[in-house]
Amino acid sequence: MNLVRRVWLPPDGDNRLVRFQEELARTVGRAWTAVPPHVVLESGERAPEGWVAPGSWSWDGGQLVLEAWDAGGRVGAFWFGPPGLPGDEPPRMDLPPPPPWRWTRGRLGFLDVTMPSDDPDFVLWTWRSLRCWKSALPSE
Repeated sequence: MNLVRRVWLPPDGDNRLVRFQEELARTVGRAWTAVPPHVVLESGERAPEGWVAPGSWSWDGGQLVLEAWDAGGRVGAFWFGPPGLPGDEPPRMDLPPPPPWRWTRGRLGFLDVTMPSDDPDFVLWTWRSLRCWKSALPSE
């Protein structure tokens, strides 16, 4: 499977989401550290407005995701693992609470994920930057 998604990534040097991804993988017992944590943007035209922050947990296509919100509403969802990993929904009581973080910068780009059908343990990803993103709003 080859999938290209328009995404937002936190600014370089901010590894809070990576640490959160590792904690989540330990909590739910799945190897979700094969791709960097990222926000899959719902709209191909819209970039985040003002800030980006996590919302609540939801289940999307067999994957646990964290809603992503900005000043204009829902902008997409934080993905912590490769797409298309089927599985049962983990118990919600074991999930860490959504972190109270907000970002006013980051990167927009395309994340290209390749998963061979004959080897489900292999994931190859590449990242192509579109541009840096910085909020027009002052930081909090």
